Amino acid sequence: KVSPPGVLCLPVLNIPRTEFNYFTETRFILEELNISESFHIFRDEINLHQLNDEGKLSVTLVGGNVLASEDKTLESAVVKVINPVEQSDANVEFRESSSSLVLKEILQEAPELITEQLAHRLRGSILFKWMTMESEKISEKQEEILSVLEEKFPNLPPREDIINVLQETQFSAQGLSIEQTMLKDLKELSDGEIKVAISTVSMNLENCLFHSNITSDLKAFTDKFGFDVLILFASYLSEEQQPRRQIAVYSENVELCSQICCELEECQNPCLELEPFDCGCDEILVYQQEDPSVTCDQ
Repeated sequence: KVSPPGVLCLPVLNIPRTEFNYFTETRFILEELNISESFHIFRDEINLHQLNDEGKLSVTLVGGNVLASEDKTLESAVVKVINPVEQSDANVEFRESSSSLVLKEILQEAPELITEQLAHRLRGSILFKWMTMESEKISEKQEEILSVLEEKFPNLPPREDIINVLQETQFSAQGLSIEQTMLKDLKELSDGEIKVAISTVSMNLENCLFHSNITSDLKAFTDKFGFDVLILFASYLSEEQQPRRQIAVYSENVELCSQICCELEECQNPCLELEPFDCGCDEILVYQQEDPSVTCDQ
């Protein structure tokens, strides 16, 4: 954004500093650009609520139009929503990442702000998002935005090199604890009474849900952060290298868990095509998603 006189546009990472280690792909790209972690400002290091009370805060939401429950008082500061779900075709192949939408905004409003460093950062984020979607090819919209960057900055590293290193960072993240894995890509929903955590993970749930301590691990996680329900959206490649998706629902409240599962099973827009399978635990209900093109955002 171009700042008017007397206005400071300050980038803030919307996570506590202690969680930065979970985002291995982001750390890799920033290290490639020689941007030290000490330069970053994290969410727990700035008081957004005080700035809002003083009338000094403007918020643009990216990737969703819902604030976390602890940020509901910031709704008055929201000036814009950049939401890929609203702006994209229903077909997952044409779904744009949040980074590409932000990049398009900058190109339209202030293209002179796109430096080679910023192009490298955003392109890496777009490529990583495509990798986690496990689509066979980059969509036409993503290809278009990547081509704009690569034509403007021909000295950017080859895509293949970035993809290979990003894949390595994914593998290095597989040693994360259950808590770290859940927090890595977590969204929160609340109606004021029930607090739901939705976590997107890159793994076959069978690799972790049949672990002997999984129930106590999930209970510790939900208790620590005050969640009533935890929903996991998992993606992985089958032995035939085909994209597969799974959904798991966990809650100590078995009745609430069953209620949410009924909603998922009966959902028609989109139809999730869920096939349940038993993981041997009443508090955890797991489904194989027969249509892997339907995403968490939908």
